[in-house]
Amino acid sequence: MDENKAIKELDKLISEFIERSTVFVQYSCYLPGLKDLKENHKTIRHVYDHEYLAFTKSTKTLISIKNLLELGNNEDVFILIRSIFENYLAARYLNENVHTIDDLPKLDEYIQNRIKIVLGYYSVKKGKVLDENGQQVAKLRNIKSQLVGMDELYYNDFYGFLSRFTHLDFSELDYYINEHASFVLNKENDPLLARLFTVFVITKVFEAIVTINGEDFYDEEEEKKCYNIVIKSLIAQRRIFKEYISAINFHANDDIVARHRVNLQNMLINMNNSLLDNIGDLNKASIF
Repeated sequence: MDENKAIKELDKLISEFIERSTVFVQYSCYLPGLKDLKENHKTIRHVYDHEYLAFTKSTKTLISIKNLLELGNNEDVFILIRSIFENYLAARYLNENVHTIDDLPKLDEYIQNRIKIVLGYYSVKKGKVLDENGQQVAKLRNIKSQLVGMDELYYNDFYGFLSRFTHLDFSELDYYINEHASFVLNKENDPLLARLFTVFVITKVFEAIVTINGEDFYDEEEEKKCYNIVIKSLIAQRRIFKEYISAINFHANDDIVARHRVNLQNMLINMNNSLLDNIGDLNKASIF
């Protein structure tokens, strides 16, 4: 595959996503649930507060990723990709599981309980959320329990890969040494994957939050631009994933390297397949 051509295409998509995200944050993200709370209305509209926070946070992170890509610090890009990925999983879970007032306990897990933990009203012990009297009020939900749809296909491998850069993990030593086994700071690793994974997660954020029927946009033209960037991104990803997978060389003298490449192939295949997942209201039948 022409890796340089794919990198340029992905860089352009990242810049376009930043542009669309900036407009969406400025004109579409607000706090309807907080408004209801101030007016003493019992509401589930905090779901929107939560998703708009997730979107705004993801946009700032995406801007940081763009700067890190320019520096060639792709290991740190993987760390920030994990942050956007977690935002997406939480936003999608709430969007697809909170529909009526009866679902408020699920919403509290993500908003009220976490605020009370930070303020010291609640504490966490062995995965349980406890009140000031030591009584359990909820379980602390882990990320894996939020999985919806086809995210289950690739989650373990993808999240595991990203987490190896978030924490100190000796298995990633090769990213920080040169061919002479000396530590270096100027080695640029996986420039294509860093960009492909960035576009992968921000596209899913857009699908879960932006390309939704009834969503508010600055105007009709901006709405078209948001839908078009998602469609363009999905088509490009499907092609680049396929090309990258086909280009993987499985003929390695080192068994560890060979095993790594097989694991990478499986992860990429599942990630590519997940692009067909029905997230939000985009009609994918007309795309693929």
